[in-house]
Amino acid sequence: MRHTVLEDVQGQPGFVATYIPRSHLAPHQCLRPPQYYMRAGSNFEPVPHGVLAGMFGRAPQPVIFHMWSAPPAELDEHGVARFRIGLLLTNRSPAVARDVYLSVMVIPPGGNSTIAVEFPDLQNWSANHVSGCITQVLCKDSFRLAPHVVCQPVTLAFSLVPPFPDRLQLKITTGCGGSPIKEFKHRLAPEELERLYAEFAAHRRDAEARHQFVHRIVGASTDEGEAGAYEEA
Repeated sequence: MRHTVLEDVQGQPGFVATYIPRSHLAPHQCLRPPQYYMRAGSNFEPVPHGVLAGMFGRAPQPVIFHMWSAPPAELDEHGVARFRIGLLLTNRSPAVARDVYLSVMVIPPGGNSTIAVEFPDLQNWSANHVSGCITQVLCKDSFRLAPHVVCQPVTLAFSLVPPFPDRLQLKITTGCGGSPIKEFKHRLAPEELERLYAEFAAHRRDAEARHQFVHRIVGASTDEGEAGAYEEA
């Protein structure tokens, strides 16, 4: 949430504009005093709970996001950058999610580089491969993802070594029964991969550089939100 003061023509404060970003946990209310408001003409008027409940009578939908468990990369004696990264799913809504699914298309950058897909939790997920580069997982009927709970259906094991003749491609599709589909795409051109690898190799003893290399390879962010990263030591 951000606030901006709008001055009048004499330079005196006139209005305060408040930006409230979109949220999957709406409705929200003021804290002091605890009160909901709605637009009425040019004003914002208090809304009784009963009126608001009627406006939001539809049951909340689960919203699935992906994140990463982001360990630091290692550079072995053969010059191969290696790391195993968990692909996490979380439910950012007040509703319990059922029929959770995940599709991962991952295409390595060619040469001697490889990206293997592992399944750490086949007790709760069924999985299959399609066309050699697409992995699809679906939770079993007994599995439910509660609000703000995190699960890890897939692990990706990266082994990257130059040269990189092709671009690295990653596409992730997530969702669940009754929810909107979330899609994430990430691509790195060969020259960008070469640059990231060279920076990592030059600072391979620096813990922050080892983490940042992993984040950039998979398109993760250290900020909270979609495609975020949990750092691991």
